[in-house]
Amino acid sequence: MNFFHGTILSLLLLLSGQFNIPRRTGATAASAGGSTIAFVSGASHQCYASSGGGTTLACTVSAATATDTFVIWTGSSDPAAITLGDSGSGTVTPCSLNPVSWVSTHANNGRAACFTVANIGAGPHTLTTTFGASVTYPWIQVIEFSGASTTAPQDVSVGAGGNGGTVMDSGALTTGQANEMLVAFCQIGAGGVTVAPGTGFTLVPSTDTNIASEYLSKPSIGTYHGTCSGQTSTQDWVVTMVALK
Repeated sequence: MNFFHGTILSLLLLLSGQFNIPRRTGATAASAGGSTIAFVSGASHQCYASSGGGTTLACTVSAATATDTFVIWTGSSDPAAITLGDSGSGTVTPCSLNPVSWVSTHANNGRAACFTVANIGAGPHTLTTTFGASVTYPWIQVIEFSGASTTAPQDVSVGAGGNGGTVMDSGALTTGQANEMLVAFCQIGAGGVTVAPGTGFTLVPSTDTNIASEYLSKPSIGTYHGTCSGQTSTQDWVVTMVALK
């Protein structure tokens, strides 16, 4: 068989499927964990002390799936240092924004912090916030997401505090890859008000109307803000946001 005939035969075999050539599958622009990130419905938990809370506050929650990710916001009405521990096997990582303080015109100046717990493992979990001093009105809010990276779900985070105005704004963050999930926490430093979500965000209600989380999936790399509203011209507020990958 000469070279010309050999080449023709090889082409015929290729077209007939007789060559075992592996196919390329279409890549999906999903999370670093390899799947679409989604809020786990019904997996929002909140624990708080109605007045004096001491130096610790514990909150027990369960996980829907062992490979899910917790996003946790915790803080108090005082400017104490904040750390978080988890009784489970997950990896606790503080957000780079920590801590964010309210810009307060009142006697106390509260402080909030953000954490993620990756690859949370089977529940239940006891999440414990430890404060650097005795605090008042401490709180923990926990929400759960599936599909994020099981090793390092945080991309970037941002946060800001203020007083009054028409919109509460976390400040800008720029996502590092497509299809990240933006998760924001908003708190108004007074009761009797209701947090409203920012444009496009889905609200995660809490038992306190002046505290809420929200989330928004962003298919494109870009610069984004976490925003909420509901405060009056004299009320302190804080907004923090983390992008999950």
